[in-house]
Amino acid sequence: ISIERLRGLAARRLCLTHFGAFEDVDTHLERLDQNLREFLDMGEHTRREGAEQAALADRLHTRMAKDLDGTPAMLDALEAATPSYMAAMGLMRWATKRAGG
Repeated sequence: ISIERLRGLAARRLCLTHFGAFEDVDTHLERLDQNLREFLDMGEHTRREGAEQAALADRLHTRMAKDLDGTPAMLDALEAATPSYMAAMGLMRWATKRAGG
């Protein structure tokens, strides 16, 4: 996992393209790992139930909104940087390939 490689670097700061610098590297990577696993699970679940990619995009958008605690401007910025529909495309592709399809 790439997150493990990042942890192995023992960095003191992460400078993310869209969201600035993070000084608390361990906390940021732990949260990233948890969110990634949750999103992968959402992709697998959506594929297994036979739902469309648009349904997963809606679920991702709702999940991101929950994390941002009702801040529409931040959600708009997040959607601009990482659109839910694009994340859903990647997650559905990953889940389908993982299932052997």
